Amino acid sequence: MNMKTQITLFMALLMCLASNGQTGEFTSSPSPISVRDAIAMVRIYDGYKEDFGAFSPDGSKFVTVVYSGILENNVNRYLLLAFDINAIFRSKEVQIDTLLSIDFKGNLKDQAASPIADLKICDDNRTVVFLGSIEGEPNQVYAVDLYAKAIKRLTPGDSEITEYNVSGVGDLTLFAVAEADPTDSKEEDGAGIFPYERKKPNNNRIISTVVGNDKFPDLHRKYYLPKLVGAPTCFFDSRNSKRTQPTRWDLAMDTSRSSGSGLSMESEYTLKMLTDIKSDPTGNFALLWPYVLSAHSIDTLAHSAWDRGNVLVGKNTAAYFGLIDLKSGDMVPLLDQLYSPLLNRSGGMHWSPDGKSVLIKTLLPLNALSVKENEKRKQIPPVWLEVQVPSRQYSQVDIPDHWKVIRWDNHDGSLYLRRGDSLARMEKTDEGWKQFQRIGVIDGFNKYRSVVTDGKIAIGVRDSLTTPPDLMAYDIATGKTRMLTDLNPHLRQREYGAVEQLRFSSPYDTLSTGWLIKPVGYRPDKRYPLVVLHKDAGERGDNTSFLIDGDDNLSGHAIQPLAASGIMVLFMGEPRALWSKMGTPAEGDIVTANTVAAVRALVERGLVDSARVGVSGWSRAAYYVDYGLIHSDFRFAAASAIDGGSREYNDFFRPYSDSELDNIRTPLLFQPHGLPTAIAAGEMANRLYSKKKPVDMLYFPTAAHSTIIPLHRLQSLSTHVDWWRFWLQDYEDPDPTKEKQYQRWRKLKGLQGETQL
Repeated sequence: MNMKTQITLFMALLMCLASNGQTGEFTSSPSPISVRDAIAMVRIYDGYKEDFGAFSPDGSKFVTVVYSGILENNVNRYLLLAFDINAIFRSKEVQIDTLLSIDFKGNLKDQAASPIADLKICDDNRTVVFLGSIEGEPNQVYAVDLYAKAIKRLTPGDSEITEYNVSGVGDLTLFAVAEADPTDSKEEDGAGIFPYERKKPNNNRIISTVVGNDKFPDLHRKYYLPKLVGAPTCFFDSRNSKRTQPTRWDLAMDTSRSSGSGLSMESEYTLKMLTDIKSDPTGNFALLWPYVLSAHSIDTLAHSAWDRGNVLVGKNTAAYFGLIDLKSGDMVPLLDQLYSPLLNRSGGMHWSPDGKSVLIKTLLPLNALSVKENEKRKQIPPVWLEVQVPSRQYSQVDIPDHWKVIRWDNHDGSLYLRRGDSLARMEKTDEGWKQFQRIGVIDGFNKYRSVVTDGKIAIGVRDSLTTPPDLMAYDIATGKTRMLTDLNPHLRQREYGAVEQLRFSSPYDTLSTGWLIKPVGYRPDKRYPLVVLHKDAGERGDNTSFLIDGDDNLSGHAIQPLAASGIMVLFMGEPRALWSKMGTPAEGDIVTANTVAAVRALVERGLVDSARVGVSGWSRAAYYVDYGLIHSDFRFAAASAIDGGSREYNDFFRPYSDSELDNIRTPLLFQPHGLPTAIAAGEMANRLYSKKKPVDMLYFPTAAHSTIIPLHRLQSLSTHVDWWRFWLQDYEDPDPTKEKQYQRWRKLKGLQGETQL
């Protein structure tokens, strides 16, 4: 099958089957969801920046990226799609054009990597610019024509490009490059290494330094201004983001509560998730965060949003916005203000259409409140400031809390805002900003996925707990909606386990929640085996996103395939009580108590057999599994720890003691990704095995933190289904290729019997 035929077949899945977004009906009987269905599912890409698409300046076109696992080739296929927006409410069929198709093998250093990302459309309404890789080369900036589909590379050299900006006419205005830290290359010459001197943002810094040092050196980021003649000019290096001398504010405010540690802002590891840079529409200035770190005295009782959102090294460390003069390359702090990285989730930075001012969200400039006033006011909320450039005069914009700015419109100068499924607008006059007005409620938009608008049409994601995501358009003026895609028609032929919200109380919280997925063919008179799957993210009781696997965690969490196998699943985020205790000795106790309370609530309802309960976690949630097995009185029948755990996170990542390991009586499956994690997990597994504890390991040398390669996902998900069915249902898959797997596990049952004696 040639590439053209593959694209044609793949595109057939993307076209709406009928007018007004109504889907066609299938007459065949539904079949249970399989692991292969989860891998082949077409997904909407949004990456770290949470932007899944872009409008053309005139609003006539919209572009986005979707991808799907192709098991036959062991790649993920990414498509750059273009929609004709002018016709979506007039035509029977939505017009979708494929601009680009790229088969991508993934990036083991970046689980959110994509060969097509950071989309922009130029003022000609036909040139699409993106950051990506056409044939596996390090990421570069490319432009593709909407009509001719010709591709042009815009960046020079072969270094990995991490960010870019272009002018309205498509000229590159600045770009950033990820480069290796020279100190790492010195260590490759055989010099001695002091692991504790390193500041890698990694849970197990000794192992990551000693083992991963020559393979994955620290990367830093350099920002360049391109030149028409000669080499590009570097105007900033992230290694210069050093903490500056304390300011006068440090002498005036109490810093006794401003302690703790976080991530280094020098490292590309952190910057790729948090950084933001945007040029103004005129091409004169740009704004960069983070610029230079500075020590500020921060009253965390008053600025609670700072305490929750700050991940910088030192809780009293702030990062400036840097204002860049694109003509000279000079950069200076925009304001002396507090800024929390998580505030970027509320809208980031937005330039005015004329480029004369920029909108940012801060915790107020430090000189906005005197110390005495600050003592009177508690829980000061973040505010939006409009800052004039280059004068740096500012004024507050009264955007209500929890509303996210999604556009500063270049047609009427209005701000467009979003909160959940609601939209609002703020108009600007000569007297200033008018009070915001609600302009519509979008029935069906996913509250936790991005929304993109051009001021006339809003496009978001529509899905449900048992309905896969698709793109939907909303006409702001008329309130009409239209489904744009039907990405997964094959998933309508599948039978789902019913999903409901479990509400229960725990010792640390009067109300905790989780999503309970009942087995296919559920019977109320039967007690089922249960697997608790920990999501490595905060609990969000109203997040009704589609559940087929672990969402951001694509490893091991086979939610609906387990339901198809007759196993009940409880999918849980981190409880609310944990949010203020993360990184403290209480962390493990809170999660363990919450987990056990949920299981007991299900047992009391007669839904679950308490002797057949498994537990699994990925990343930091794997630590929750370890902690629960060691400290909980509840006896789990099986467990798995996926690319995390194996150390006591809240005691300087020390290995567990012999007495702690003696408390583990549960069969435990380790799944490390990469050598550093394998060494940590392997040490714990070997020590458990020497104590005749039942352990096994599935090791992926080249998997990203969350598995993204289709064959990796197939083995991870399938092995976990087999693992749970073996220990919780006494079931063995008759597939002859799995005989060695079951031989090992039968021996583990023998070990388990010995430890029980």
